Amino acid sequence: MNKLKNITAVGLLLFFLGGCSLTTQIQPTDANVPVAIAPFNGEYSIAFNIANQTDLTKDYPFAGKIHRSPLKDFTKQEVIETKSKLESSRSRGGVSEAIGLFNVLTGNLTGVIDIAGGMATDLSSSSDRHPSISSRWIVSVDASEYKNESEAKREILDKIQTAVLNEFKKYDINLLETKRNGLTFHYCQLKSNEFVELGITHHTDSSDKKVEPAIKQMVSFNGVDKLSYAIGLRDAYSYDKLVYPVNLELFTHKDVVGDDSYDDFMKRVTEHLPSNYYFYQVSFPKYRAFDLKLYVNTEMVVPSIYTEGKRYDFIKPDTKPL
Repeated sequence: MNKLKNITAVGLLLFFLGGCSLTTQIQPTDANVPVAIAPFNGEYSIAFNIANQTDLTKDYPFAGKIHRSPLKDFTKQEVIETKSKLESSRSRGGVSEAIGLFNVLTGNLTGVIDIAGGMATDLSSSSDRHPSISSRWIVSVDASEYKNESEAKREILDKIQTAVLNEFKKYDINLLETKRNGLTFHYCQLKSNEFVELGITHHTDSSDKKVEPAIKQMVSFNGVDKLSYAIGLRDAYSYDKLVYPVNLELFTHKDVVGDDSYDDFMKRVTEHLPSNYYFYQVSFPKYRAFDLKLYVNTEMVVPSIYTEGKRYDFIKPDTKPL
């Protein structure tokens, strides 16, 4: 009973989907087809219950092969073992440079194996194709409030972009953007004149046919089922995401962000977004910068979901959150 109280207390049942039962296999070409729903299960974490309304937990057919989802609730022991391996890798010189909670690697990807590869909590070591190995925004909005899908997607993009850029404005950086090949890129210039890409890249025209469609299906808002537009319920596959995640690199510049972390930043971003906005974050997020260095956040050892200023980890409910 206590496990059920947790989810109702934070109001996350808003996102649980309604509608007819569908197959649990996701066809990647059917990007505008509703996703199979799953009832709330108190044996799983809040994070897993939210992800279970999307293709993040579903079998994924691709290139003639069924890819099983590596996403699950991890045990406290698995997390302890992962952190132990990280410390062991550092002591052996398994990383070329360490900046706070980030490891900066040069050259090819072999260094990632020294840090995270093969660890129980690193999803990318379990699958090379399943959608759950990539971070994404998951959003649903009441369809009755918009003239059409394009208008809904435009507002979703605007809200996310505004929330992220407002947080970046708190740092002593010069915010810039450039548009090329139909895309808008956000970056900044530091006092050192170094340029850092900030992420949230998106198509300048959100109605572009290359952009992921907003699935139209029933979603529960405060216990009332309403027809909604939703993004992030399934992998965009041959489409570009409506908006991409925030990049990691700026948070390695401690002279700019101070004690602020990527985790703190994402909590503040989602605090300024409506309750039906979620960000799914993979474990050990990686980012290759302009200088070809690979940044790996080794603080985030389990996948998480951010919403309303909080982070919910994929950790079994019978273990204490980290």
